[in-house]
Amino acid sequence: MKKRMTLNFYLLLSLFIFINSGCDDDNSSSSNTCLENEVECENQCVDLLTDVNNCGECGNACEDGEVCSAGSCQLSCQTGLDECSGLCVNLLSDLNNCGECGNACEDGEVCSAGSCQLSCQTGLDECNDTGVNLLADLNNCGECGNTCEDGEVCSASVCSLSCQTGLDECNDTCVNLQTDNFNCGSCSNICSTGEICSAGSCQLSCQTGLDECNNTCVNIQTDNFNCGSCSNICSAGEICSAGSCQLSCQAGLTECNDTCVNTDYDPANCGSCGNDCGSGAACYLGSCISVPLSFSGIAYDLPKSDVINRGWTLCYNSLYSVYTDPSGVVLPACTGSELMLACAPLGASNLTIAAHAPRTDVLFECGVDNTTHEANGVAWYFNDNYSWGFTSAGNTVYRNSCDTDSGSDRLCWHTTVAGGYRCGSTTNLNSSTTWEKLVYER
Repeated sequence: MKKRMTLNFYLLLSLFIFINSGCDDDNSSSSNTCLENEVECENQCVDLLTDVNNCGECGNACEDGEVCSAGSCQLSCQTGLDECSGLCVNLLSDLNNCGECGNACEDGEVCSAGSCQLSCQTGLDECNDTGVNLLADLNNCGECGNTCEDGEVCSASVCSLSCQTGLDECNDTCVNLQTDNFNCGSCSNICSTGEICSAGSCQLSCQTGLDECNNTCVNIQTDNFNCGSCSNICSAGEICSAGSCQLSCQAGLTECNDTCVNTDYDPANCGSCGNDCGSGAACYLGSCISVPLSFSGIAYDLPKSDVINRGWTLCYNSLYSVYTDPSGVVLPACTGSELMLACAPLGASNLTIAAHAPRTDVLFECGVDNTTHEANGVAWYFNDNYSWGFTSAGNTVYRNSCDTDSGSDRLCWHTTVAGGYRCGSTTNLNSSTTWEKLVYER
């Protein structure tokens, strides 16, 4: 409003000056003549309607980027742009002023030719309001709506057969060139009857469990000429078992440590290889059983545990210092059909000397002379009131009343009031409390 009043004022002033100038005489004139639409500002004629330095009135300069239009400073927009809310915008492409000021496009859209449209990234095209890659899209292959068949892929805008990794396309079929008998190594390379395709090459075909050796299918687990590997020949008396040459045992025998044994009766391999029944036991039908202890002649250093564990029972024992009373003490306690006489240091684990025989032989009456009775490789003598003992079969004795002859294969006990007398080569034990007498029965 102020600028318009100022403009009117200057227009009236200019008219007044013009009229007065016509009344002056010819000698008087203005120093500066302006056009009809101009006014003088600081001795210059200007158009207050368009002058950017005197817009609407003298001295009113417009800002940078503004123009004076109809005596008013306004925003100046370059060609092709329009002013919207104090900004110069391109209505053909501005997202917030698309086609007209204030028309904003939605997310994912662009302003194109003054219209909001779907925005697709580089390399994609718009199909049915969706950005797609026409080079690879199964449903839009090469052009919108061109759908590839099942088993096909879109490659370079063309639908073609799709084969997984490791397979190749042969005659519109995906095949494995490494194993396919009809396309072995290359398409249409067919393997002959009896061959298989292995690693892309036609080879001899062997059924499951067999291997090819020198163009023959063999079982390397059992083949004596290809045992474990081709051409590995087993020696005579061996068989190929589980791919290894092993000792060949006849029916009923088992190989144990390179020996054929009968595990039903072998005490060292009873029931299975290495199952040792131990001393004093036998193997019967694959099970270890105890074997009664029996021996011929005289035994030395015999473990007491073997005697007990192998069928004998201790029925009498006493110190050598104790009188031996056969009929009154020993024999009522020892009633077995077999008797064993033995002796040892008190507390020892082993018997120093021992011998056994049937009861009637051990108690055979020999009187009080040097007569003996032989049984089971032993010379026995017995008298209930003289002495009782043995030596090796074939030996002589010298009874007084016990046998005093030399030798380690002799045992003698007094059966009178005295104890003792000898255990092997140790004699004069009549009063000993460190040696003991033992009788076993069974």
